[in-house]
Amino acid sequence: MMNIKKNTVVRNNQGFSLIELLVALAIIGIVAAALINAFLGQQEAYLGQKQVVDMQQNIRAAIYIMSREIRMAGFDPYDGASNAGIVNAGNGSDAANALTFTYVADDDGEDNAEDTNGDGIVDGTDEGVDEAGELKTISFYLYDAYNDNDDDLGMKIGNGVVQAIAENIDGTNFSISYLDASGGATTVINDIEAVQINITAQVGAGEADHTVQNSSRTVTTIIQCRNLAL
Repeated sequence: MMNIKKNTVVRNNQGFSLIELLVALAIIGIVAAALINAFLGQQEAYLGQKQVVDMQQNIRAAIYIMSREIRMAGFDPYDGASNAGIVNAGNGSDAANALTFTYVADDDGEDNAEDTNGDGIVDGTDEGVDEAGELKTISFYLYDAYNDNDDDLGMKIGNGVVQAIAENIDGTNFSISYLDASGGATTVINDIEAVQINITAQVGAGEADHTVQNSSRTVTTIIQCRNLAL
């Protein structure tokens, strides 16, 4: 009888060794750690840039509103008969030291001088009683708008409620000062021709300071009062 030799196939069913598994896990851990660190770095950079943008927007909003209103200080188309101008040349540190001024606004649809609706407040609801030479009073000063123990820059119209126009202001680096015609500092109201604003916005209270090296932004600007000392 003829013998037939059968080919046998030897299969390796041993799988991975413990050492191989440990090496694979170590590699996966290193890659995962690198990915997480990269993600966290990007997140920190994003949050830091957001803080910078917020601070810059705070300053931009404050400067825009203050410039628009301060340029109107003393505006009086009635040859000075309304006595518009600087009322209080304060440094803006609080309500008692506010920058307060008036200008004629007898075409704004509101009674800026009287409480016509009887609510005890002269504000935007007192409408429809414009009088020739009617004055609007504007005040700027620091206050805590949200009871979060940091300063906000407020704008108050007449006897109305103060409204925040910029948040998270560094009160120690905020100031309002006054210049005369020669550019020199003055505290004499009748000599004021320009207002200098120094405003510093900072990271909000309770927010982590991420990648911002300098957690504040400062701008100094001079606003010419085109209706004063004419």
